Formats: sequence, C-alpha cells, structure tokens
Amino acid sequence: MKVGDLVRYRTGHLFERHLGCLPFDHDDDPRWKTCGLVHEVRDNDSNVSVLWPKRGLELVDNYFLEVVNESR
Repeated sequence: MKVGDLVRYRTGHLFERHLGCLPFDHDDDPRWKTCGLVHEVRDNDSNVSVLWPKRGLELVDNYFLEVVNESR
C-alpha cells in the first residue's frame, strides 16, 4: 500500500478485537463500500491516513483495508 492508492474497507464481519485505528461502524453501513485515497503511509506502525469522500481524513490500520486500484 502506498500514497495515491484507492482503497476500501475489507468486506466481511467486524473483527472481535481492535487491532488499530478502525472506526466503529456496522457492516451494513454504506460507508464500508466507499473508496478512499491513501494520503500518508506511516512507517512506525501499520496505520495509514485515508481521505474519504464524506468522512474526510482518517487514520486506519492497513489490515482493515484492501487496495482497489494502485497508483502509478
């Protein structure tokens, strides 16, 4: 995962334990299907800053994200 990648939350059930920065939303929430743009990748942990269309910039653990389209 790198800056400029288009990402979305992984589909499936919510994980039972909180491993990193993950907003507490529900699977049926349409925001889980929205794509965001990777703004910054942090080297010291597994969190990335993602710019979401409606939610703005959020810090998310990359474990919960999947790349939809890689940047060049």
